Amino acid sequence: MNSPPRPCCQTPASAARQRCPHCQQAGSPVPAETLQNLLRAEFRPADESGFFYCQSSHCPLVYFRPDGTLIDKQALQIRIGAKEREDPITVCYCFAISRADIAAEIRQHGQSSASQRIEQLMKDNGCDCRKQNPSARCCLTTVRKTEQSLSRQQT
Repeated sequence: MNSPPRPCCQTPASAARQRCPHCQQAGSPVPAETLQNLLRAEFRPADESGFFYCQSSHCPLVYFRPDGTLIDKQALQIRIGAKEREDPITVCYCFAISRADIAAEIRQHGQSSASQRIEQLMKDNGCDCRKQNPSARCCLTTVRKTEQSLSRQQT
């Protein structure tokens, strides 16, 4: 049974969206604490509020603000799974699960239990998606999609 995202992972449904100035994809708002935790010190803007995350895998921008402030992936301390094409491609930042981990589990056991493990870890220890995940959102949807996609590839 799939549990709903924890409150720490939820972005308000009413949050306004902005279009990425580079690729025009709708961006999702991220809290200042996400940028505070993930940006290299030398790239941190004086004001870390009001940013949006661009999830397009083809776009070089990670964060943007309507005032024209742009942040690309070189400014981050971590690799952005959604922006990478080569391993390691992180799909869960709180519990360090990669696309390769899920693929190996499927090869070895015929299926992945990563999403169930994450749900249990969230119940036991909580998660820190707002600080750890560049999108500031819960990774479970991404992990489940990755499990399904890799399972189909194995058949």
